Amino acid sequence: MSSLTQGGRPSACDMVSFLDISESRLKFAKQLGADFVLTVEPGSEPRSNADAVASLIQCRPDVTIECSGAESSLQTAVYVRL
Repeated sequence: MSSLTQGGRPSACDMVSFLDISESRLKFAKQLGADFVLTVEPGSEPRSNADAVASLIQCRPDVTIECSGAESSLQTAVYVRL
């Protein structure tokens, strides 16, 4: 997380969003400069999470980066681009 935010915003990046189940990590992401944060409930549906992201940022992101390796997170990363 910190490499995306502490290192500065990538030049082609209009906004940075973070999803997590941990409120403390989301708070930290916000402190480091995330534009949007979204709490994901354990067991929530990936498509619903993807729709929540699109609604929050008012578009579909051009790039997604998934770092947890959790199957539901990978699915969310794919669905959010559809």
